[in-house]
Amino acid sequence: MKKVCNLLLFVLCGGFFMMFALGSSSEVDSSDYNTDKIYSIGETLDCPEFDITIDKVEIKPQGTYIDSYQYISDPEWIGVTLTVKNKSDETATFYGSDVDLINANGEVLEHSWLTYNIWGTELLDSPELISGGSKTGYIQFSNNSTDNSNLTLQVNCNTSLFDDDIIYKVNVSQ
Repeated sequence: MKKVCNLLLFVLCGGFFMMFALGSSSEVDSSDYNTDKIYSIGETLDCPEFDITIDKVEIKPQGTYIDSYQYISDPEWIGVTLTVKNKSDETATFYGSDVDLINANGEVLEHSWLTYNIWGTELLDSPELISGGSKTGYIQFSNNSTDNSNLTLQVNCNTSLFDDDIIYKVNVSQ
């Protein structure tokens, strides 16, 4: 009897979850966004909550001095400076972790956990922005290769678990 009750409870909970998941329509339709295009530095990406502009990409090779006594020991660092503007009616947070840099081999480069302000602006991090608010900052990546022939920035604009994928690609090769 206990097994039957547990099974019944499991089926009912699963049924309610499926009704919720299938019954809830996505607020954001990915077909409203031009994600097939490969964007360039300087163009603005139209996300549901944000406008994102990739302002510049700089590469600092191994041996570049950070200050008078520290230098870059990794093969290279790549700094991506972007401007994020909240165009929604509510306060929203832009997560820097939604931005990935992919090299010619298809590898996702690591976000640097140790960063230095050598990019001419402050760290973007994950700013919470009021409606209409904006922030310009950098995201830093560590590249273990020095092949910059085909670097692609990938920006994920998804706003919830049930929304369609809205992923932009930006050519940032040097």
